[in-house]
Amino acid sequence: MEDLKKDKEELYVLRKNTFFKVLRFLIWSMLCFFFIKGVIVSIRPDPTAKVNGIINDFKANLNTYQNQNQEILGFAQNFVTEYMTYKAGEEFEYVDRLKPYVTDTIINAAYRFPQGSKAKVLYAGAYKQTQYSPTQYDVWVMTTVSYSSKTISEDGIASETETEDTVVLKVPVSVDKNKYIVEDYPAFVSDDQKAFYEKQLYTGKESTAEIKNAVELALSNFFKAYYESDQSVIDYYLSPDADPSKFIGLQGRISLEKIEELRVYYSNENSTTDFLALVTLSIKDKNNAIITQHYHLKIIYKDKQYYVVDMDVRNTNLK
Repeated sequence: MEDLKKDKEELYVLRKNTFFKVLRFLIWSMLCFFFIKGVIVSIRPDPTAKVNGIINDFKANLNTYQNQNQEILGFAQNFVTEYMTYKAGEEFEYVDRLKPYVTDTIINAAYRFPQGSKAKVLYAGAYKQTQYSPTQYDVWVMTTVSYSSKTISEDGIASETETEDTVVLKVPVSVDKNKYIVEDYPAFVSDDQKAFYEKQLYTGKESTAEIKNAVELALSNFFKAYYESDQSVIDYYLSPDADPSKFIGLQGRISLEKIEELRVYYSNENSTTDFLALVTLSIKDKNNAIITQHYHLKIIYKDKQYYVVDMDVRNTNLK
């Protein structure tokens, strides 16, 4: 009997020890798991930080790219200004002006301008570039040049002739370590930048003649204020929903001549107080030259008065 009791106690102790061993194993396993996971999380980069890093790198690269593009365009533009400006008898000075921009091929060329001739760049603008290779670009520069030449008639009378011409030059630019050089002679090219444009007239429900006449009177007063008066007068004709920053007046630098043409439409089929006005204006500059302007305006009728809500250029191909 005592042996049986002793065997039961030993079995109980054995089971108890086994239970605690398994429990300790599970606890240590969990501790190891959480420890290893913590180490991995601490080592692994934060996804948010990684995304922010990618965005910041992109912004930096984009900024560098944009800055370099502007520098290349500016470099080519400045070069063309010097390249197309010359005067007979000042060939050495001409070469000195080109030296900061070009290779020896261009510097060592023999320049000889016709006697009595000179040219001066009135305007130069670099407007396009294409990449020829990772370090080479072609830059298009449009320039207006004033040409002057002297001639002597058979009876010995000297006269000077002046002309202006606009030309486009394609300039080959090479880049090395954020520095630039014109690597070969610029070429005179033809570059038609004019896009195809199909005019689309606005169609909609036109207002009555009575409304049109009232809108025309309101717009005459508004444009008179817009071109010639103080800001407080302009604001009087604006709707409370209008953005005042779009209506900064010209304070007399331009004057209104008259409204040449006006078409007024309801903003939609069911509208009775909202309108679209298409306006052709005549204005005068400081020399009293007559200049045409086109606007489309959103108009609202409120409290027995027509107010301007919005205004933008063009009166065809409206969105």
